[in-house]
Amino acid sequence: MHQKMLTGVVFTAFVLSAIFIWSAGCSDNPVDDEPLLIVEVEPASFDLHAPYGGPSPPSTFVYVTSGTDEEIPFTFRDESSWMALINLNNTHEGVTPDSFYIDFFVWRGDDTLEVGTHADTIWIESDEASNAPLFIEVVMTISGKMVVYPSRLTFVASISGEPPEPKNIVVTSLDGGPYFYESNHSASWLSLNSPNGVASDTVAVSVNASALTAGSYLDTITFSAESISGSPQSVVCSLSVSPWLPQTTGYNQTLQDVYFADHLNGWAVGYLPGSTRNGLIYRTTDGGENWIRTDYLDEDDSALGGIAFISDTGWAVGENGIILHTVDGGDNWQYQSSGLPDTTVTLSDVCFVSTRVGWIVGDNGMVLTTSNGGTNWFAQNSGIGHDLVSVMFVDEEYGWAVGNANAIIHTTDGGQTWQNQSAGYFDFRGVFFTDRNIGWIVGKFGTVAHTINGGSSWTTQPLESIGFLPNLRSVYFINASTGWVVGDGGSILRTVNGGQYWQQQYSDTDKWLFSIFFLDEYNGWVVGDEGVIRHTTSGGY
Repeated sequence: MHQKMLTGVVFTAFVLSAIFIWSAGCSDNPVDDEPLLIVEVEPASFDLHAPYGGPSPPSTFVYVTSGTDEEIPFTFRDESSWMALINLNNTHEGVTPDSFYIDFFVWRGDDTLEVGTHADTIWIESDEASNAPLFIEVVMTISGKMVVYPSRLTFVASISGEPPEPKNIVVTSLDGGPYFYESNHSASWLSLNSPNGVASDTVAVSVNASALTAGSYLDTITFSAESISGSPQSVVCSLSVSPWLPQTTGYNQTLQDVYFADHLNGWAVGYLPGSTRNGLIYRTTDGGENWIRTDYLDEDDSALGGIAFISDTGWAVGENGIILHTVDGGDNWQYQSSGLPDTTVTLSDVCFVSTRVGWIVGDNGMVLTTSNGGTNWFAQNSGIGHDLVSVMFVDEEYGWAVGNANAIIHTTDGGQTWQNQSAGYFDFRGVFFTDRNIGWIVGKFGTVAHTINGGSSWTTQPLESIGFLPNLRSVYFINASTGWVVGDGGSILRTVNGGQYWQQQYSDTDKWLFSIFFLDEYNGWVVGDEGVIRHTTSGGY
């Protein structure tokens, strides 16, 4: 009996379930089948990178659309100080489909982002979208920024002299944060005291020119660091290997003549460029390491063109008949009178063979002489009317002077009488004799003429070996074999066989050179335009 009752209960439950299901399926209230409203955002995230201090990543758009044709209103916002959100209507709300753009500010005064990873979220909210709010993740990675300075190093070295002082390169980062760096270069003459290290760092760069010939050299040091913005960075290193090292007065004034009494004491004269042409005298007591201006002529058109010394006694000459005299090595200068009725004549050069006896030459064939150290000057008859530019005496009797329009005059009696000589039709600018017979003159268009008989005949010496013909302005020989000439474009040429062959030397300048002076076969100086002074202790090699 119990089994029958249980079976009846199960059957009754089954029938009731079937009736319920049928009733639900046949209801008069249909199910709501309208689609859900959603919004879609593109892109869904940003992974950005920038160096410390910027530049910032470029602005970009975010697009908001719906999954249907329905227009869905939405708003957007963020809470970051390094982002700015705005749409075309300058609001923070829109209706799909719509867009807004993001400005990024890596650097904004005190809000500059530090090195590291920064994250923020952009919120897209809508009351009508079933999937709102949406989130756009923005990750900004700020890397350290390599800073290397200076971008160029310039060295000037002598083949035989001491190497130049090292120069420093600073390797750092814009935010000051540390990072490991490496460097490389190719030149063997270049070395770094710390090729690898941790920034911030100072790297000392040295050069060694001992294995190099005269000329210009160039190399690049490249600094690199992994995952550091601004890497790699380069520093260009230039090296001028010159047998002639630069010296300077500190001013870009034209220097027309130079004279040294010994290895330490020397003088240079010139003028201040421009309309005034004020005369200047410079002195050095340490071989040219330092040059000090000892005199400045206040009057206009007082440019000085020639200087000569016998020990501490010296003379300087220039425009408007200027003659200056010193007996204390140039600490003090006094004017001397030329004795000329025309005081506007330009005096170009001066030569003394003792503290008493000397000569001056200048415009219109002017020759002056003194036998008492310049207390009195007397005019001599040169026999020509062309401007004389350079004068040279080997003793109190034998001398030569040269100048414009083929002017060469010679005396064997201290200037009481002068005779003309000829070496071709050129403007001559310099003359030098080693004794009464052997001498050279130089001039325009690379002219070099040589005599072995006191100028009775002159032989032209070609400069074919250098391939061009600069205007030559000064000549100096230490003996019958070894000498130098200088001129335009920084030209310095040397001979060791009396001028049969001339070899160009590297001067490291393209300025006009007006005068050259040597004490011996090793130690010499040249001066020229824009304050150029060059010195060699190796004879220019």
